[in-house]
Amino acid sequence: MLKRTHLVTISIVAIFLTCYRFAKRLDAEQYIYAATQLPGHRSNPDTNRSIHQLIESRRFTPESHFITTSDGYILQVIRIVNPFIKDRSQLKPVILSHGFQCSGSLWVITSNGKLMNDGHYYEYMEDDRKMINGSVVVGNTLGFVLASQGYDVWLTNYRGSTYSTNHTTLSPDDEKFWHFSMDEMISIDLPTTIDYIRELTNKTNVGYIGHSQGALKMFLLLSLNDHYSTIVKPFIALSPVLYVNDFRTPTRHARFFKDSLRSFPGAFLHMDHLRIAYSQLCSNQYLIEVCFNIYSYFLGTDRRNIDMGRLSVYMSNIPMGSSSRNAAHFFQMFEHGNPAYFDYGAAELNQAKYGMFTAPFYNVSNIASKDIALFYLKDDWFNPIINVNLLKDKLQEKLLDDYLVPIDTWNHMELIWSNQAGKIVNSRILQILGKYA
Repeated sequence: MLKRTHLVTISIVAIFLTCYRFAKRLDAEQYIYAATQLPGHRSNPDTNRSIHQLIESRRFTPESHFITTSDGYILQVIRIVNPFIKDRSQLKPVILSHGFQCSGSLWVITSNGKLMNDGHYYEYMEDDRKMINGSVVVGNTLGFVLASQGYDVWLTNYRGSTYSTNHTTLSPDDEKFWHFSMDEMISIDLPTTIDYIRELTNKTNVGYIGHSQGALKMFLLLSLNDHYSTIVKPFIALSPVLYVNDFRTPTRHARFFKDSLRSFPGAFLHMDHLRIAYSQLCSNQYLIEVCFNIYSYFLGTDRRNIDMGRLSVYMSNIPMGSSSRNAAHFFQMFEHGNPAYFDYGAAELNQAKYGMFTAPFYNVSNIASKDIALFYLKDDWFNPIINVNLLKDKLQEKLLDDYLVPIDTWNHMELIWSNQAGKIVNSRILQILGKYA
């Protein structure tokens, strides 16, 4: 006999799929309007806003830069411009790099807020309009905090995600467009982006803050090319995923689809219509508890740690798409726990690519940077502390900062989206960046 929780889950899935069908039949505006007419709907204007709209709503200016890679992919990197800073020539560039299935919007949705006429950025809680910060206390939304504190902020969007699906010759409808994994993001996209920003800003060094896969990519770039150890100062890794052991989130079960994802290159979790559907449902006070339970089931979040009035905003920004090979590469790490190049699944294919029958490992011991700070958690479902300790054992140089967040109930996304991120994380980030200003 089915348990009550199973019946509820089945019912909600059925509702989501029904709404998805309506969302596909209607355009986004029509569907959103229909959802707002349901009893219990509580509109949050940030739900389903684009990254550009989010930035503009806080009175900053989004500046899109389209960076073409050596293999033809066009990456959209978005600069947050503070209109109150007239001379930008002295600002230190800081790159914010998101994790798997996120986008640059990760860094601009934590709390509601606005840049005021006094030049300060203020935030407040969604439910009770309680002010979070004044001119001294640090806000929760890192992208806006840094832009208001005199940094030149750049939001990356990795190839194949919602904001980076262009190519000089290929269309996303072409299978060949999706013939990439994390390896290309590491060896091509990341250095290309860093070099572009350095040249445009005429700066020798850039700061880099990466969350999850965003941190992993930088670690592996540093293992390949020590040149960037002299350029990236500092490198702040939030949940520094590199080794994968004891991976506890239910998404670990997706590893059983790894071979299919590898064998059939294509888009992975590009589901704009479905995101619109479920995020609007999660704006409904009668469904918010169910939505939170689903959110927490995959991410391990404790309701005390987030602004529940913004749950629909968070859910409207995940997943943001990738390639099936990037997903397969991610799941591949579960097999042996170590960071390796993309495994093509057949000895002859690996031999043709790498000159050996198996995909080689990245040599993390090559990392020579003295400017690395680690921020991590005691009980991160995606990155248990055992993995962080393995990483620390491999690094040759003393860490700039070794910070175990002192809150036991935090999980993977709270490093970015917690209602205490300003106090616990962002204030410490500002202290570190201040040493390099």
